[in-house]
Amino acid sequence: FHVVFEADGAEYQTSNEYVHVDQAVVEWHEHILLPREPSSKVRVSVYASFEFGPMLCHGELLRTFEISVGELLHRSEKSHPIIFSPKQEEVISACTSLFMTLEQRLSDGNNTAALCHSTTLTSGGDMDTLALWTDAGHRLLARYRRMQNSSDLDQSISHFERAMDLCPMDHLYRPAALFNLATANFVSCQADGRHLDLDIPINLFQDALDLRPTDHPDREITQLHLAIALLSRCEKRGSQTDANAAKELLREVLADVCPASHIYRAALLAIKTSALHPAASIDAHDLGEEWPVASMLPLSPNQLAEQAEWCLRTDNDPRALDEVISHHYDALEYHSTNTCLGTLLCNLSIMLSARFERRGNAEDMDQAIALQRE
Repeated sequence: FHVVFEADGAEYQTSNEYVHVDQAVVEWHEHILLPREPSSKVRVSVYASFEFGPMLCHGELLRTFEISVGELLHRSEKSHPIIFSPKQEEVISACTSLFMTLEQRLSDGNNTAALCHSTTLTSGGDMDTLALWTDAGHRLLARYRRMQNSSDLDQSISHFERAMDLCPMDHLYRPAALFNLATANFVSCQADGRHLDLDIPINLFQDALDLRPTDHPDREITQLHLAIALLSRCEKRGSQTDANAAKELLREVLADVCPASHIYRAALLAIKTSALHPAASIDAHDLGEEWPVASMLPLSPNQLAEQAEWCLRTDNDPRALDEVISHHYDALEYHSTNTCLGTLLCNLSIMLSARFERRGNAEDMDQAIALQRE
């Protein structure tokens, strides 16, 4: 995650902080020089990045708001965080509040009234265009996942292709451009059931992996996505070669990342999911490890929120709603003293209310009300 501050036509971006499954708070310690005037406005945007390494664009916008310097100073003095309230039936995202500490400094003649400039991309020409195409592609892909409009997905692929055209073989951002295009193409294959076209995203993921050596911060996430795509092709075609390649990729991921990371949890989920399809099945013991304790932990608040959002968009499978609610109850026991408890309670209440509207069970509504009060 990272935060972008905009004021007086200038922009500053914090460092990109990695977050583990059981981590409820993200901290940044950068010093940012804000305008002197209390009435000056500052726009603050919180993003989830798509890369750990050199960032090709801002990422997925989670929250954004505009506030005066005076209000920020007042909140800092009173230790009042900025609380993000959900809209009706909106599942609360991982970012539910933000607290900033401000200090007033005496002018020494060397201070300026502007923020430091962002160092995300070298400005000018193709780099600006590359960032614009990439941001647009991610926005359309995110909107497709919410609304399931195929034209958004097609446009997303088109934008990522244009971004790719701006990245020759030796370009710093070519691996990220390849990865983005592979992701959108893989989603398209899954949505349309075009398993014969899975060669396209698999080749793109492989090209991105080839450009991300063992010390690259995004190598493991690329290996994970390539493994998932290979397992999908194996499920459709029954290729043992694909299953073996996916097994080796997942073995490397589990060996190289922290057990508390989201990537580790996703790799375990890929293994469990593959077991549902005999052709693509991977035995955890084939990877040379016993099931780790992390695999028995409940889903993270982020993963639960994603499941909840999906259930609210569709009512095709009533069992899915029951399962998500069950997962929330499991997480409440595990996170009973965690700072994310309020988020879990609120989201569970929303899911119970949704089940009440679909099935009319009064106990669900009573429990939803009790959770909201809590």
